[in-house]
Amino acid sequence: MATLTSPGIGSGLDVSGIVSGLVAAERQPVEGRLNVKEADIQARLSALGSLKSALASFQSSFSSLRSLSGFRQRTVSVGDESLFSASVTSTAPTGKMSVEVRQLAAAQSLATRAGEFGSLSDVVGGGTLTFKFGTASGYADGTGYGDGSYSFTADPDKAIKTVSIAAGSTLEEVRDTINDADIGVRATIVDDGSGSNSYRLLLSVEDTGAANNLEITVADDDGNDTDGAGLSRLALANGATNMVQTVAGQDAEVVVDGLTLYSDSNQVTAIPGVTLDLRKAAPGSPSSMEISLNTGEIASQITGFVNSYNELIQTIDAMTSYDAETETAGVLNGDASLRIITGQLRNIISDRVEYLTGTYDSLAAIGIVSERDGTLSLDSSKLDAALSSDLDQVVKLFAAVGTPSDAAIEYLSADEDVAPGEYAIDVTALATQGALTAGSAIGSLTVDASNDTFAIKVDGVDAGTITLTRKTYASNAELAQEIQNRINGASALADAGVSVAVTVNASNQLVITSSRYGSASGVEITAVDTNTTATLGLSTGAGTAGQDVAGSIGGVAGAGSGQKLTANGLEIQVNGGAIGARGNLTFTRGYADRLDTLLDQLLDDDGLLETRIDGLNDRIEDINEDRERLEARMQALEARLFRQFNAMDALVAQLNSTSQFLAQQLSSLAKLTPGGSQK
Repeated sequence: MATLTSPGIGSGLDVSGIVSGLVAAERQPVEGRLNVKEADIQARLSALGSLKSALASFQSSFSSLRSLSGFRQRTVSVGDESLFSASVTSTAPTGKMSVEVRQLAAAQSLATRAGEFGSLSDVVGGGTLTFKFGTASGYADGTGYGDGSYSFTADPDKAIKTVSIAAGSTLEEVRDTINDADIGVRATIVDDGSGSNSYRLLLSVEDTGAANNLEITVADDDGNDTDGAGLSRLALANGATNMVQTVAGQDAEVVVDGLTLYSDSNQVTAIPGVTLDLRKAAPGSPSSMEISLNTGEIASQITGFVNSYNELIQTIDAMTSYDAETETAGVLNGDASLRIITGQLRNIISDRVEYLTGTYDSLAAIGIVSERDGTLSLDSSKLDAALSSDLDQVVKLFAAVGTPSDAAIEYLSADEDVAPGEYAIDVTALATQGALTAGSAIGSLTVDASNDTFAIKVDGVDAGTITLTRKTYASNAELAQEIQNRINGASALADAGVSVAVTVNASNQLVITSSRYGSASGVEITAVDTNTTATLGLSTGAGTAGQDVAGSIGGVAGAGSGQKLTANGLEIQVNGGAIGARGNLTFTRGYADRLDTLLDQLLDDDGLLETRIDGLNDRIEDINEDRERLEARMQALEARLFRQFNAMDALVAQLNSTSQFLAQQLSSLAKLTPGGSQK
């Protein structure tokens, strides 16, 4: 049977309070020391977290200075912005060029004949409309209805669309049915103001370009698909040109420094890195466009680098400082990891760039000097002068750069573990372009409906059917230029960044050459009819495939891809030249590149800071274990004290009981003595 106890009931003492006080007195000094330790460690962890953030912020401040692309920022100005605007990327060539906007891209628009409909509720008819998209010529010009030379070539890559028109549909219902079908053709009804029958149905193609013209065939409920009655009034096909073309679908035509370019939209990629947004055609009135290096932005980035470095140094100084007057130390005062980091940063900043020669071989040379407090100061005028006089040298101060001694070799990139130094270059094979030479000479300069098409693949990309402008060309060169423009205007090739050059050799044969170098380069005629072969000399078949460059860098054999050669962690481009030894590539690592490598190491999961943070977290774990041991000891002490006090309490209770018994006995004896109440 359990016994109910209450500490102190026998002695009258507050045993629970006494035990709690004794345990608290025993716990307090140890727990206090653990709390102080933990608070110090937590403060250090927080400071190291702030330091990591400051280092990452500094690293991001010079991200654009680490590579060549960061120094290739361009700015563009246009002489007459009413004609076009331009945007450029870092790959755009610098210089001034001429741009002539000869023609804007337009979407085709067709209208029913005048005098057909007097109201929106006039019945048109019913049946099926079939829409094909492609290239065409010989449409009615707005006053007539076809001149007998209508021709249409469907684009095989564009889906044929059909729209079913309910029997007895009104003009308004035909419009709504076409629009609801969402086929890329917008239908509207206009009033041309010509009189009582002034309503006309207008069909507008949504996409611009010469390859987005329409052919409309009709299956008319009235049994006649080509007459000018019923739904056939919307027919636009050979033998039924009942619609009038109000706007021709056409490509944009722009001439950049003498090179004619075509585009199915008014946004034209004129040359790599340059995009023109055409606004107005002005044939014969070219405007200027000038692309230049944006040195102001580069100076701003270098200024940002200096400012961010100073903020980092000030953050580290605040963490490691000591105020003798207040005897207050920074959270990380005396921390060895910060001394290591600061030393590494300052060593890089104060070094010269290894293997870099010339006037600008240190930060001080461009106006960036270290002050006594460890921060940097910048002389902006000195920096601007350096950027203006030798931008290439400033680039080498910051980025990882390879400088070939051979002008026909271009440095592209390097792996992060490539060491500065000089690397010999040897070329054993030059890259070549895939090309196709026509099997026979040009037979005629007249292109008509019988010989205006052929199909071609370039670099494995199917360009589809190429349609030439029907005319008699003045020379072989003019015909070659037309073929080049039309091939390069094919959307599939433009989307893939593929293009060709078309020339005429001494035997008057067309030569189609891919712009790409290497084994992926090639030209193939996939389809051509007899008349086109007779005119152009082209026949089906593939030309000669290109070849990749081969050679070595620093004595290590490389892998070739087009003109690019990769070996020893370096990638270069060989732009022609001779076979054999081609001089050296001097590879240097600038300040931004070296700092970036250092910061990657410091911020890595296995880096110095993370190791330091892991060590502090381990100490926090040790403190938690110490707390657990302290708690277990205090529980044992409390149990022992309760046992001792309970034993004392029981003894005191026993003594009190004995005392009460003795008192009672003494009281009884007193009554038996003389003078008591009994005798």
